[in-house]
Amino acid sequence: MRKRLNVFLIAMLIGGLVSVNMTHFGMVGAEIEITKPSSPEFTVQLIDSSYNIPPTSSVDPYTGLTATQVERHIESRTIKLSIKNQPFTPFLVEEATANWTANLQYNIRWKGSFEQDWHEIYIPTNGFAGAHLESEYTVISFEGEYSATEGLKLHYPGLIATFPPSGQVDFQVKAMIGYVHRDPLALGWIFTGEESEWSNTQTITVDEGSVEVPEQSPVDPAQSSTQNQFGAQSAVTHSGIPWTEIGLFALFSGII
Repeated sequence: MRKRLNVFLIAMLIGGLVSVNMTHFGMVGAEIEITKPSSPEFTVQLIDSSYNIPPTSSVDPYTGLTATQVERHIESRTIKLSIKNQPFTPFLVEEATANWTANLQYNIRWKGSFEQDWHEIYIPTNGFAGAHLESEYTVISFEGEYSATEGLKLHYPGLIATFPPSGQVDFQVKAMIGYVHRDPLALGWIFTGEESEWSNTQTITVDEGSVEVPEQSPVDPAQSSTQNQFGAQSAVTHSGIPWTEIGLFALFSGII
């Protein structure tokens, strides 16, 4: 009698284990549809962001003499893009053994008005510009030194250039909904999700720029990319044998 009971319990445990695994793999195979975003509306401005460095003084620790730095004026210009956010709420995507947060993100590309090739500022490896969903607009700024003879010098990942005085620069923006993750086959970072078409073109002329107090500090694309890539994506991996299976095996051993 005891032997028959053990066989019955073992059969039930095996059936439960198979059911758990079928449910687990069913979740893995499920696909979540990501809606394609619309092309964003945006404006671009060239702002005079010049500033003064106040005078400073310091005492030489070896001679005791006081060294004074006079006040300096720094000529600076900021390219400010204001992108109108579309309604969006981040959501979780389950893929294999990882959970990813799908976010609204932006890519930007630029070119000289009289050239053919566009240059994209962001790539999956560095991450894209995350939307500031707490406000109506996402503001992205690039600040650089300016002179009337050499123009505007910018040094950002994806935007290393010197725009000459009176030069014209075109900009376009693309909206993206999805997440950045590693692809073992591609040996690098890739974007998974949906992308809009590129927006209409907006153009600036590199000159003295409008006088305006920027609404926020210039965004460092490298720092922003790190936050987008490692903060916004929120990947949670689950490796090893599930706890349900471990418990079943332990119970199975006790019966035997």
